This record gives sequence, structure tokens and C-alpha cells, in this order.
Amino acid sequence: MKKLIVFLLLLPILWVGQSEQEQIEILPIYPEKNRVMIMLGHVFIPKALNLAEGQGRGVALPVWSIGYNYHLHEKWVIGLHTDITVQSFEVERGSKEAQLDRSYPIAPALMVGHRVLEHGTILVGGGYEIE
Repeated sequence: MKKLIVFLLLLPILWVGQSEQEQIEILPIYPEKNRVMIMLGHVFIPKALNLAEGQGRGVALPVWSIGYNYHLHEKWVIGLHTDITVQSFEVERGSKEAQLDRSYPIAPALMVGHRVLEHGTILVGGGYEIE
């Protein structure tokens, strides 16, 4: 009798779980053709002088990024990503006396990407730094 009562109490839960599984639809994910992004990040500059200590140990500086991607296919993308460093810094050039002052450099880069996961894309590219 005890088993029958437990079964009757669990029957609605099993019934709801089965009906929910039947109604799930998997929709294909296809990204938009054009995508514009604004990002905030950091860039590590290994030869930059640490302004607080005056030594060349490298610093991490804040960066604003503006990116544009065009989707060629569901898995392939090309784009232009531009990083704008929002702080001035000095770079060591060989000897300690030679220093290069960089103020708010901009670094555009052409990128090619391949989607390997549903929410993961590997991007490869190159660019040039402009001051």
C-alpha cells in the first residue's frame, strides 16, 4: 500500500517531466551578418617603464576596443578590431638612456575567425600601432 501511495504522488511529476521533454525545439543559431562591438580590456606592454618605480618591468594599461565583424559563413568571420590605449607610457629602447614616449597609441588589426564552439570563436590576425 505504501508503494502505491508513493507511486501515485510521483506520477504527476513524471508526467510533467515527460511532456516538457517533448516540447523542446532546438533552433539553429546563425549570427547576424554584421556585428559592431565596444569592449574594455587591458594590454600588457613588457618593455614599458613602470612609471611608479622608474624601472622597465612592464605595465598593464587600460584599452578601449572597437570592433567590426562580417560573417562570411555560419562558422567563418573577418573583421577589423581597433585598440585605443587610454594612457601615455614610455618604452625602453635598448640602452637605459634611449626611451620612446608613447601617448594614446591606436592599434588597428585585421582579423579572421573560426567558430569552434557555440559561444567560442578563435581569432587570428595582425595589425600596426599608430600614434
